[in-house]
Amino acid sequence: MVMLVSPRRLALLAAALLAGCAAGGAPDAAAPPGAGAPPRITAAGAYLAGRFAAAETDTASAADQLLEALRRRRRRRRC
Repeated sequence: MVMLVSPRRLALLAAALLAGCAAGGAPDAAAPPGAGAPPRITAAGAYLAGRFAAAETDTASAADQLLEALRRRRRRRRC
């Protein structure tokens, strides 16, 4: 089955694809991968990581992450 696409739709599709590529930008070639600042771990992030580890039956990692979430939560409340 041959589907004909109007030239106008084809031009809009091409423009949208080019705009999407341009918006993404090029990666910085000078900086090695992972050279940025380390990711900031929040209490919510540690909690979610712990929940995921528990669901995957990785109890050691789950316990570590959930304890880290509690520590971060306590630190935040003291301030």
